[in-house]
Amino acid sequence: MTETGLSLGTPHYMSPEQATADRDLSARSDVYSLACVLYEMLAGDPPHTGPSAQAILVRILTEAPRSVTDVRTSVPPHVAAVLRKALEKLPADRFETAKEFADALENESFTYQARQRTHVEAAPVAPAPAAPQKVTTWGRLLPWGVAAVAVLVALVTTLTTGGPEGTTAVTRLDLSLAGISVPFGEDVIISDDGSMVAIAGTMGGARAIYLRQIGEADFRKVPGTEEGFYPTFSPDGEWLLFRDQTQNALVRVSTSGGGALTLVSEEGVSPSDPHWGADGTIAFTSPQGLYVVPASGSGARRIADSGGRKPHMLPDGSGVLAAPGGGVRFVDAAADTSWLLIPEGRHPVYVETGHILYVPPGGGLFAQAFDLASHTVSGSPFRVLDRVSSTPLRRGYSVSRGGTLVHYEGSGAGSGQASTRFLLMDRSGGVDTIPLPAANRSAPRFSRDGRSIVYESYPGGADADIHTFDLLTDDEQQITFDDADDEEPLWSPDGTRVVFDREQQGGDEDLFIKLADNSAPEELLLARPGDQNARAWLDDDRILFESEEAAGMDIYVLSLAEGAEPEPYLQAPWEELGATLSPEGGLVAYRSNESGSMDIWLRTFPDPTGKWRVSTGGGFAPRWAPDGSGVYFWQNGPVDTLKFAPVEREPSVRVRAPEPVLGVDARGTANWDLHPDGERFLVTVAASTNVDQGADAGTRARHLVVLNWFEELRARVSEGS
Repeated sequence: MTETGLSLGTPHYMSPEQATADRDLSARSDVYSLACVLYEMLAGDPPHTGPSAQAILVRILTEAPRSVTDVRTSVPPHVAAVLRKALEKLPADRFETAKEFADALENESFTYQARQRTHVEAAPVAPAPAAPQKVTTWGRLLPWGVAAVAVLVALVTTLTTGGPEGTTAVTRLDLSLAGISVPFGEDVIISDDGSMVAIAGTMGGARAIYLRQIGEADFRKVPGTEEGFYPTFSPDGEWLLFRDQTQNALVRVSTSGGGALTLVSEEGVSPSDPHWGADGTIAFTSPQGLYVVPASGSGARRIADSGGRKPHMLPDGSGVLAAPGGGVRFVDAAADTSWLLIPEGRHPVYVETGHILYVPPGGGLFAQAFDLASHTVSGSPFRVLDRVSSTPLRRGYSVSRGGTLVHYEGSGAGSGQASTRFLLMDRSGGVDTIPLPAANRSAPRFSRDGRSIVYESYPGGADADIHTFDLLTDDEQQITFDDADDEEPLWSPDGTRVVFDREQQGGDEDLFIKLADNSAPEELLLARPGDQNARAWLDDDRILFESEEAAGMDIYVLSLAEGAEPEPYLQAPWEELGATLSPEGGLVAYRSNESGSMDIWLRTFPDPTGKWRVSTGGGFAPRWAPDGSGVYFWQNGPVDTLKFAPVEREPSVRVRAPEPVLGVDARGTANWDLHPDGERFLVTVAASTNVDQGADAGTRARHLVVLNWFEELRARVSEGS
């Protein structure tokens, strides 16, 4: 009842500002509610009625109440005039106090003429290629929020009473995912016409893509998407296109359910991250490069050796915006050539105001003027949002062609985009802050003796380098210095070496080893196509690592003996990530979407014969207890929760139900580690987190919908010109 952003009360008597969850309500709101009561006493019904809370609240926001004298002719004219004034939508037009209201009712000479208002149309945007559009009406407005009363929250495309002439009100509201557990890397996406949102996730144990359409109060499961990841809408909103994990293919299905059709399933291509452009062309990525394919699905063609993640097809079909290797490029779809547009940035999206939106290394969301005809940029980029929780796998925002923005408001730790701190927490709630100044740091790991941590750091938002910190001497040391991203470091068992992955030109990530005392340069350990990420360094000098294959990430074992080749440990038609070995060496804990959601599983080692499920509803970053008694892992939620699942060995392996250990607003639940004593937890949090009282509500990660966001974007353009 105390959460901010909720509207509480009976819908019939809410003022417009109360209905939109305004935090600054005045006595004028009470005047409006009192007028509703008086109106009902005189007319028999409140001024606004409807079949549902949503319908009532939409009418409060958009319709003038019928004059009370139209319903009850015996009401004195001055009383009807008092009600007209008291029921004005703008607080400033109402009586300031209840006394003024009462005095007017006693004044038989009181008159009031409501000022004439006209519907305000949205400001025009740059023309875009024509595409079939769904018709939207006031009667099909989408409820976005957490409950019927909260949901309405100004879900109108224009507010007829607000804003200067020629503009529309920019309105922000919370978007509840209604209990959907979202895998790492998934985005809420919005259809081109702004009438639907969709997300891949798990709800009630069912893994699928979930959709909320205008006129619906809740998300619904889209049949045929049970193995769906990375959805995108067709330009007309009739179809959802997604990666089917089981088929290792791109599949489309009707947004109303049914009609599933496999579009791309070539062996070895492993399509992912599709974007369906306005001209009907689809762009997608794979370990082999960047592809385009017609909406028919025939004739997929590679146009670049690497496209990074989240490519964006330009609306005229002329090319693709992609970000391989940390810079935004234009890739010509016909000539198979490309050129650099923005030196540092990722997850680009073209919007009809004539800008490329992108996420820079330092965080937030930036815009760069872009000419669609010449495919060139002009002017300087400028910041349009401060907080977009983006990672290498998650864009963190989606924009309709008309200017409705959906974004995950947060700091995006783990991607070099957030000012963070490391906290050392215990089960009782005790907190110690690692004595490092706030900076862009993530992926911390303890040395085996617990004396030092190693982590990735993004100085000034630039490329990531590997640093170490001695917890006894408070000495920080940088150990890599190149111009590429060095990430996800891991200590050797004896604490003398560090293994990490380095992003190479083209986007592949190779494994390197470096002496922790900086006495020698790093050495290349393993180079393979795709991404390689070290996850566990075993006592016998072998490394468990995950490698990007055509079917997704698989787990390998690499001996550091000279001339040794990687040996597969677990290969399957689904993802296997984050492997870690139990202290006695008999079980591997890892993440997999085998069940449809990214859950934690156990397998026997060195042969993956036995198999046991640890989590349901998602799980991240498993770590074994030092005594092997169980597995710790994180689950996302309103407050991210660290859980512990006891694991029995006798008479056979048995996993007990996970128990919550602690909750914190973590900045990326993969950014943590378990202290070797098994009692303390190193957690990455936003620099603004209040250690004593949990996360500051003003900086909590949340999904937001911003109506008429292009107005705000244009204002930023004007400010910079």
